[in-house]
Amino acid sequence: MVQYILRRLLFLPFIMILVSAILFAFVVQVPAEARVMIYMPTTSGSISEEEYARLKQITIERYGLDKPFYVQYFRWISNLLQGDWGYSPIWKQPVMEGLLQRAPATIELGLFALVPATLLALLSGQLAARYKNHIWDYCIRGAAFLGWAFPPFILGSVFDECYVRPLALVPTGAS
Repeated sequence: MVQYILRRLLFLPFIMILVSAILFAFVVQVPAEARVMIYMPTTSGSISEEEYARLKQITIERYGLDKPFYVQYFRWISNLLQGDWGYSPIWKQPVMEGLLQRAPATIELGLFALVPATLLALLSGQLAARYKNHIWDYCIRGAAFLGWAFPPFILGSVFDECYVRPLALVPTGAS
């Protein structure tokens, strides 16, 4: 068992590099003129088309979006390892700052979800073991399979509709 874990840990860096290179290759397939829009400041028609085109070209050159794949990838890996994870236009702040801001809430949510999930897993596992190859076993296995197969955001939307929305319709004074 220890050898299995060590072997998996040994291959982990190679797998991470391979997966990141594949994902990066998909991103690089988008033309530089389209990718540059992430880095461009918003201009509300205050500059001419020629100035905007020149600004786009300067931004492409600044971030190396016109360079070959391997140059862009190694620059990205280098920045990543140095702690420069880039800028998020959605959060309007550096990515690392955004992650550090949101990490405590994410960890808290994960830990609070872990307790009921573990209890549910233990109880359903005992029930499935007690009634092996009967209807309860099949139902629990099917529910577990569906739980693993569905993406979390879909399950979250389903549970939101089932449990949160009906409660919102109950008047505050009702019991």
